[in-house]
Amino acid sequence: MSYYAYYRLDLSSGPRVIGWYDDSVNGNLPADGYLLSVTLDQWDARMTNPSGWAVEDGQLVEWIPPPPPAPPPPP
Repeated sequence: MSYYAYYRLDLSSGPRVIGWYDDSVNGNLPADGYLLSVTLDQWDARMTNPSGWAVEDGQLVEWIPPPPPAPPPPP
């Protein structure tokens, strides 16, 4: 059994994890992105914030969203 974080490099938000796969449950892994093999501890930790992960230098890291854009100056 293997666990994977599925991510894409072409997103404007960077290489965020956009899906999680357990090949013992779903053998149809996506082909249009990238899969990072993750440990059981990382697999379990994903549930703290399933959308809050990214891949950086081949490692699973917490995704920190960029700050919102500054408001326009007053007229």
